[in-house]
Formats: sequence, structure tokens, C-alpha cells
Amino acid sequence: MAPAAERALSRSELESLLAPLAGGGRMAVGAVDGARSAAATATSGRGRDMGAWGSDTFENDAACEWVLELELAGLQHVVETLDAIRAVGGDELEADLGSEGLAACDTIARLRGKPGQQDAYTEGLDAWVRSQTKRPPPELVAKALQVVDRIAGKRSELAELWEESDDLAEWRACVASLRDRLSG
Repeated sequence: MAPAAERALSRSELESLLAPLAGGGRMAVGAVDGARSAAATATSGRGRDMGAWGSDTFENDAACEWVLELELAGLQHVVETLDAIRAVGGDELEADLGSEGLAACDTIARLRGKPGQQDAYTEGLDAWVRSQTKRPPPELVAKALQVVDRIAGKRSELAELWEESDDLAEWRACVASLRDRLSG
């Protein structure tokens, strides 16, 4: 009998898995959605086409959802995300994958003791990082640096979307800060 095909968890499946954990330092999916909605309204349309309400790594839908998957899958999720971006090669890198890649890179920086943004959006991630006992190997850090450069460079839909916004300089500064936290 062939093994069942792997599939991504639906939002309702994630909610049911995470609901018992809501009081244990992790943010429930509904709380993430509520915070996102309020922030999106407050920033009057910033990043409207990319599900972003700010320029920091975790101020967008894709990165917040990526963190929920990290809490379930562990460090392998970081590695798989970096590998997925590298597998794109010279083709156009989709915006959501770019946002997920920045989240993976930021996670590596946090595992090195160099957190960036720390707020309600990173609460679950920060708790996960504190639970980890190993620092990322140099090879993984090097891979993360390559991924940051790929996301911020040419043929990246995320970079193109930010270039069309009024907040390009702010996003570039956030990406540069992430790169510094990875390399320093």
C-alpha cells in the first residue's frame, strides 16, 4: 500500500491543533488574524497587494502562517524553506515564498542570539527559539545569507512589490538589518 500523499494543514486543522496551546505562550491562529486585521487597518493599505501591514519580517500573512508551521514541524521547516528558494534558481521567486524565506532567515538569526522585531507577531517564534538548545551550523547560516540576497535581488516578486510601494527604503533597511544579524 502506497503512503498517503503529504498535504498542508488547512486553517481549521491548524486552529484545532493550536487552540489548546493558546494560553501556553503561543499565539492562536485567531489572535494572529485579529492582530493582523487591526494592524492592516491602522496602516491604511501599506503592502495591500502582498498581505503586508509593515516592512518587518513578520508583518505579513505569509510569514505569520510560516511561524505556525514552524511550531509544528521544527527546524526541518527552516531548512526546507531555504532549499525551496534555492531550487527556484534564476526563475521568478514568488512573493509569499520570499516572505517565508525571510522568516526562515530571521529564525536562524534568532537561534544565533540575534533577534530582531519582538512583538505579538513573534511571540510563538520567540518561545520556540527559547526551547531550542543548538545553534545553527555555519553552513545553514551561509545558506540563509544567500537566500536573503536572492529575495532582495533581481527576479524576486517580493522585492518588485516593495519597489512599487512608498516604503521601499524601510523594507530594504529591515532586510539589511536581518543580513547584519545573520553575518555578525
